[in-house]
Amino acid sequence: SSPAPVVCDANTTAGVACSLVQATTWDELTMYNRPLQLDMVTPERFAAAVLLLRMEGRNAVLLGQRGLIEIPLATLAPLWQGTFRYLWHPPPGFERPLQRGDEGRAVAAIARQFAVLDGQQTPLTLSEFSAALEQRVRLFQQANNLSADGVVGEQTLLRLNELTGVDITSAGAIERFATEAPATATASAGG
Repeated sequence: SSPAPVVCDANTTAGVACSLVQATTWDELTMYNRPLQLDMVTPERFAAAVLLLRMEGRNAVLLGQRGLIEIPLATLAPLWQGTFRYLWHPPPGFERPLQRGDEGRAVAAIARQFAVLDGQQTPLTLSEFSAALEQRVRLFQQANNLSADGVVGEQTLLRLNELTGVDITSAGAIERFATEAPATATASAGG
């Protein structure tokens, strides 16, 4: 079968960023609740990619050309190069982790996201990363098993985007692709 198309090429366009991550184990991928593009090399040594939607035990749910497929991780492991990519939506103007004292559009966007998350009409700040926003970030990080340093970096934004519906989650992707192609095929372990 043909490899999945490359959907993430490490460039940022139209408010969408592509992040490239190096990992050594499947465990490291479990903290990302979103579709992940795994960089692969075929047995013939050609570059390829697969779109991992979820891991279930020792199996992976992938998006194939005919819809969702389930395949053993042991089948993928020798082909996976240890890198993966994912798409996400950074706030406008986000270029680096943000902390107390920073100002700008990205800070305002993050404050608006927290207002949405908290059901508040007014954000904690309009442009300056205030002490109140820092405290809200720390509480959010603690509640979501993130480093509670009060700094808004990529991991904090990924979880915030997930909870506010800005980015698609693994479950959302599976639901979307399952409705587009209702028959889920199971790949054989023989490859």
